[in-house]
Formats: sequence, structure tokens, C-alpha cells
Amino acid sequence: MKLFFAFIMSAFLLLIIEPLGGQEMETNTIPGLGVYDQPFLEGGSYNDDSISPKEFFGFQIGSRPLKHDEIFEYFSTLSKHYPNATLHLYGKTYEGRELIYLVISNENNSGNLDEIRRVNGLLADPRNLSRNSEAANIIKNNPAIAWMSYSIHGDELSSSDAAVWLAYQLLAGTDPISRKIMDQTIVIIDPLQNPDGRERFLAQMQQWNSVIPSSDNQSFHHTGQWPWGRGNHYLFDLNRDWVPTVHPETRGRVSAILEWQPQLLVDAHEMGPFDTYLFNPPRAPFNPYLPKSTMKWWKIFGNDQATAFDQFGWSYYTRDWNEELYPGYGSSWGIYTGLVGILYEQSETSGSIMKRPDGNIQTFREAVHHQFVSSFANLATLADNREEILTDYYNHRNAAVNKSGSSQAYVFPPVNNRTRQENFVAALERQNIEIYESTRLFTLPTAVSTARKIISKLKIPAGSVIVPVNQPLKALIQNLLTFEIRIDTKSLEKERHELLKNNNSTIYDITAWSLPLAYGVDGYYTDTMPETNLIPYQSKSRDGSLINPHSGYGYVMDAADDRFYPALSELFEQDMKVWAAKKSFQIESHSFSQGSILIKKNSNPQLQVTELARRHGIDIIGINTALAESGPDLGGSDFILLEKPRIAILGGSPVSTYSFGSSWHLFDTRMKSRISLVSLADVADHDLSKYNVLIFPSTWGETNTIKKYLGDAGVTKLKDWINAGGSLIAIGNSAAFLADTSFAVSNVRLKRQSLEKLNEYAQALKEAKAAEHIELDSLKLWEGSPEATPAPKSTSAAKSLETLQAEDEKGRTLRPQGAILKVNLDSTHWLNFGAGDDISVLYNTGSVFMAKKPVQTPARLGEQGNVRLSGLLWPEAENRLAETPWATREAVGRGQIILFATQPNFRGYFHDSERLLLNSVFFGPGMGTARSVEW
Repeated sequence: MKLFFAFIMSAFLLLIIEPLGGQEMETNTIPGLGVYDQPFLEGGSYNDDSISPKEFFGFQIGSRPLKHDEIFEYFSTLSKHYPNATLHLYGKTYEGRELIYLVISNENNSGNLDEIRRVNGLLADPRNLSRNSEAANIIKNNPAIAWMSYSIHGDELSSSDAAVWLAYQLLAGTDPISRKIMDQTIVIIDPLQNPDGRERFLAQMQQWNSVIPSSDNQSFHHTGQWPWGRGNHYLFDLNRDWVPTVHPETRGRVSAILEWQPQLLVDAHEMGPFDTYLFNPPRAPFNPYLPKSTMKWWKIFGNDQATAFDQFGWSYYTRDWNEELYPGYGSSWGIYTGLVGILYEQSETSGSIMKRPDGNIQTFREAVHHQFVSSFANLATLADNREEILTDYYNHRNAAVNKSGSSQAYVFPPVNNRTRQENFVAALERQNIEIYESTRLFTLPTAVSTARKIISKLKIPAGSVIVPVNQPLKALIQNLLTFEIRIDTKSLEKERHELLKNNNSTIYDITAWSLPLAYGVDGYYTDTMPETNLIPYQSKSRDGSLINPHSGYGYVMDAADDRFYPALSELFEQDMKVWAAKKSFQIESHSFSQGSILIKKNSNPQLQVTELARRHGIDIIGINTALAESGPDLGGSDFILLEKPRIAILGGSPVSTYSFGSSWHLFDTRMKSRISLVSLADVADHDLSKYNVLIFPSTWGETNTIKKYLGDAGVTKLKDWINAGGSLIAIGNSAAFLADTSFAVSNVRLKRQSLEKLNEYAQALKEAKAAEHIELDSLKLWEGSPEATPAPKSTSAAKSLETLQAEDEKGRTLRPQGAILKVNLDSTHWLNFGAGDDISVLYNTGSVFMAKKPVQTPARLGEQGNVRLSGLLWPEAENRLAETPWATREAVGRGQIILFATQPNFRGYFHDSERLLLNSVFFGPGMGTARSVEW
């Protein structure tokens, strides 16, 4: 029996070691190779001492996607092996991965790069040239500089592998084209712009890899899973971050590019698996600040790229879905520095093979080949046209600094929220924009405000920020600071036609992005440079301090400055007891705004505030009494004991990664708040009592899609949690889900479902406005009126429901595609503390909300004719959303629901509206819920 058992065990072990039928059980290590064996460069020859990718990695490029560390090691090896290749670090990602670029030149230029860059900088800033002949000499002798950037979206894989072959080709290739490129240009390769996203996606691809690669686009191996790999660690789309520069990846890259001042910037992407290949030129609408020579070079580069593709019989197209309006993509941003910006999009294969609708199989290796041929063709075009491209670059920069015409400027007076203004200025400084400060009071004869109002004889105080437009980066300044950029009439006609006929927008992204509006920094544009003394702007470092440290009663921290919130978050983390002021007050000659925090000494025996003030650069004032000089006394009902927020953010499908990431990034990296990330689909199974704040980010899909993931049990769990005292904060489509009559978690309603009750909501709005703006005739009140005021007569017949439905549907069809709108605030409501009377929001939804008592509407879109601040807003859409709620708050049981129509901190840089989201989390649990008293 023992012998039999031993025989069975040995046979079992043999099966593990040597699988049945001799089949290989390891998953496919080269899923992207297939049968595609076309050489990347036909007839290419290479130096004998070259280090080819195949020799280094042990497999052919395109067999599988390369990982970040593999690319880094290969580029590092190239820089050590070739004296004409230098590796540079320009930053680190949130996950600590190094961001690199490789500078490649010929042997003659490799030891002279600093001088080449210096001389190139003279073309970039012609103010430093003594005469035009000096520029002509530079153009004749200096190489052109190309910045080649790849894979800014982590799940767009093929271009990074092409970047590896491109580096090898230029360094080792002996063919005439490679040599000409090396002789005429400096090539800078940024092989992987988003390594965190790529590694996340590659981990998913490895998880779903098979022995036999799947060519089905619906397979996990191609689709991946939430949150996929497109965004960075915090799931932001880095290809939308070139204007805001929120993230370290973008900040480092922008700094490096502006240091080298290239004449060509290539930005390689991927698109849908059943598409072919797209490259420049794009289609209208075009940004009005597009340099004059751009169209010419798009055509030349596009023709050369088409010729290169035609040699292989590859399919491609131009002038299709990509337009050139928003300047916040990589290639687009570069255009406004004066360079030639090139975009291309390759159909994706997810690092494997993909069966196309015609039955053909596209391999990852072929996709990599397409990307390499594109880059190689672009560099050949740059080499062939070096002098003319340098000339156009110089002419663009020279025209920008030419003051023979008008000399415009943007002027930003100082504000109480100094941190906001400092951060705004820092965003401009990251773009190498020259900024000045006025040293004395001056008058602007005429100017246009951020609200697009023309103002005359405006007094501007000393200490104001001045940005002259006539700088080398004039076109970039105009894009960043112009309050409104308009779309040409022909493009508007096409957009309206496509929307009304096909319900399909021609606008690829947003139509408004102004930094002053996003930051909430009031400013002015003037056609005449201010006549005042100017000095270069110096950042005002804030060293916070504790004033009157030996106070008898407690300490007060004012809420006016943005630094207030991280400091408050730390107080919560230390379990301090803090009170928030519902009204402004003055005490011991110090004035404090609404929302300011009171820290009582007798309630916080372990209180240490000196270091808190220093760390956050905020002043904390010690006080000796609770008796206010004006406003409420500190021991009264206008000071509310706050509750420490215990925050969870709902994620997973169908939650928008962008909305989720915006909230995660805000509270994690900036507020340093402790948060939990919780699966939406598992709400029914979670213990929600751990949290008193749930952030419900916007979602994709219809409301039924959200219900499918939550389930009836999840909806019930949410309702019970709110009733028990929780604060649910819902954004965008999630807010629409809660307001949908099918679920009715909230008393807020969608307008399209409330057309029969529009009169009720109109009357509620009228009463709310009357309560806010009291007009009282006291004499009439006391003495009475001999005649009653007659009821107003209706001027028009009531519209039928069918008419209202048709109007509403048209307004939804013409909804904003990304306009900046004005929102009026109820300054007495705690949700708006520190935000002023109005804010700017990015509006990009077809959902419009309706609310009436008992729902509170602290934030309401502006009235018709005064709602649009920037961007495209059709009259029908304006009519539909004017004076409707943007943010609501309602009591539900002991808890509350707060709804935001759109993302308050859009793309991480809309700080003007961000405050309401911060208030909802930090003030909400204390000021908006009913709590039992703990004795």
C-alpha cells in the first residue's frame, strides 16, 4: 500500500513539473508579437558596438510592453555607453518613480549643449539680441531642438516602446536619414510621461494575460478594470494639466521644456482599437491665438508623415475629430510657446493582438512600428526644414515682444486671501511668465473686468500684480489669462447644426479655462500698459505666528485665507474641540470673518498651537475674553461645536475616475486629512457607521446604472446612514441619481422631471429672493393702505406641457460643453463661508436641478443675462439653467444631503468653487446635522 501511495504522489508531482501533453503552462511572454516581423527601418544598418533593445531586453521590441524600470535602465545604459547621449531627471511621480528625458546629439554638439541651449535661448527671447543679423547667424548655425513625448496616458502603451527604438535608431543607426537628423537637430526623448498609470495598467494586463493571447476587444486583457491606467496616481488626466500644472509630472515637464525652448514637440497617443491612425492637421475650431505659421507646418509635417505611411500601405486620416481650441494638451500647449506641435493617435492593442472589424489582426509590434515611423518622419521633416522652422520660431517670439503696437497688460489688485493670489502667481511663474508688482497707487483709464464689464478711471492700489502681455510667451499668456476666448462663427454654426441634428458636439473638450476665473482672482485687462513703478514680483512667504500666546480664554483662527483649511484639518486630526463662528465678529481689536475657528483652552488641555501656526503660515490670535466688541459673543449660539469629519470617498465602477481623483487628491495631498476609499458596489456590505461624511463622486452612465451597482440594499443602507446623522455629498451625475424621481433619495428634483411644477418652483424662487432683499415701506406698514394692491394680470397664456418638454429637450441638447458660469451665494449659509458673494464654476452637464423649501439653496446660478462668464453657452441652455441650484443642502432625519451640480474643484484648479466642497466636509458634520449630546 505504501508503494502504491508513493507511486501516486510521484505521478502527481510529475504532472506539476511536466504538464499533461507537454503543453507550456506559463502565460504568453510575447503576446504582442504575433506574426508581424516587418523591420522598423527597412535596410537599416547599425554600429557594431551598438546595444540593441533585443540584446538588452532579450526579446524584440513590441513583443510585450516595456515597464518603467526597463525603459529607465535602457536609457541609463545608453547614456553611459554613448558620449552623445545624456540622461536627465526632471521629477518624480506621486509613487516615487523617476521622470526622465534623454538628450541625443551628434558627437560635435554633445560637448557643447550648454552653449547651444544658451544661443537657442536668444532666439526664444529676442530682447537679448543686439541686432537682426545675430539672429540670422544663430538660425544658420544652431541645430533645431525637438522634444519627443510619449504615453501621457498610462494605458496608451505603444509609443513608449517606440521611443526606445527611436533612441537606439538615432544613436546607433548609420543610415543617411538618421545621420541627417543627428547633424541638424538635438533630439530630447521623454519616453514615459505617466509611469504610475502605465504600471497600474500593465499589472492589470499581466493579471489577465493568457497562454493563448486574446484578440477580442471585450476581453479583460484589453479592457482592464476600474480605475484602468489612463490617469496618474490620483487618476487625473495629465494631458489636461498643462494649463493648471497641478501635478509634479506636469510641473517638472513644463519646467524642462521651457528650459530647452524646443522648436518641435511631438505628443504620441492611442485611441480606440477599431480606429486606424490620426495625425495633424486638426480641424476647426481653432484657438484665436494660434501662431500664423502653424497651419503651414501642420501641412508639411502631415504630408511627410503620410508619405512615410504610404510606403507600407497603412491607413490613416487627418482633420477629423481633433480640434485645436483648448490649449491644455501637450502638443497644443507647446504651440503657444512658438514651436510646431504635433499630435498622433494610434489604434490601441493593449500590448497584445487585436482583431479588427475586417478580420485582420493588428499586433502590438505593428502599433509600435506605426509610432516609430511617425516620430522618425517628423524628425526628418524638422532636419530638412531646420532653418525655416527656426526662422518662424524667432519671428513669432520677436513679434510677441515688439511694442510698436499696443502694449496690453493684466492687472490683479491685492486680495485678503493672500494664499490664493500667491498660488495664482505661482501657476504663472511655473510657465516662465514675467510678473511685476506695482509700488504705488495708479489709475487705469479703461479696463475690462473678469466679469467682462468695461470700467473707466479705475484706481489700482500699490502691491497689485501686473502681467505685461508683450513677452516672448505672449500667446501662452493670452490663453492663460484671457477671461473669454471666442469660437469663430462658422464653427459655431457647425456645432449648433451637429447638436440639433445628431445630438453630437464638435467640441472635444471645454470651451473656457481662464486661470483668473478658476482661482477666483478678480482682475482687469487693459490695452494700455499701466503708468506706474514696477518691480519684479517677489513671493510673499508667510510665517505664521501665535499672537498673545498666554491668552486667558482661547485662540481664534480666521477663515479668510486658504491656509485655514489644512490647519483646521490638523486640529481635527489632533482631536481638538473647535467652534465655528456663524457670523463675523470683532474682539480685542481683531476682526474675524464667518467660519473662523475658536479653540477654547478649558476644552483642550493638551493644546499646542504655536507650531500649528508656523507649519501652516497662518496667524492664530490669543484672546482673554468671550465678550465681543461687535458681532456675537463667543459663548453664544452663533458659535457651533464642530464634529471631526470621518471621511470616505465612494469609488469603483461606475464612478468617474476624474471626479473621484479630484476629491481624493484634495483631501489627501493638500488637506492631509485621513480618508477611506470605499467601493460603491459594496456599500450594502460595509459598516458605514465608521464615517460621518460620504463623498459620492460623479458617475458615468444613467441613473439606472448607478442603481444597478448600489442595489436596493445599498440605497436603503445609504438612506439609513443619512437618517442616523451622516452627511452625504454627491456630485454631478451622482447628485442627479439622488434627485431622480425613480429613487427620490433627495427632495431636490431634476428639471426635466418637474416641468408640471415649474410654477411652484418659480414662486419658491421669488419668495427666496424677496427674503434676501427686503424692501419695506414702514409708513404703509403702520398706517395701512386705503386700497388693496390688485393682483398682477397674466401677460401670456401658460405653456402646455408638450411645449415645456420640447423647450427643455432642446436646452438639454444644447447644454454647456464646459463653460465657466457665475454662481450667486447666500453669504449667511455655512456652506459658503469664505467664498464671498459669488463664485465661478465649470459647468459641463445636461442635468439641471430644482429645489424649494425645506431644501436650502446656498448656491444658485446667476440670473439670465448674467450667468455666463466665459465659454460657449447657447441661449436655450442659459434659459434652462439660469437661477437654478448649483449646490443644495437638506436635512434628512438627523443627517443631511449636499448636492453639487458639477465638480466643485474641477481638474484640481478651480479654487474659487473648491471652498464649498471643503466647507461641506469640515463644517458639515457639526453645522448641518443633529447630534446627541454626550454627557
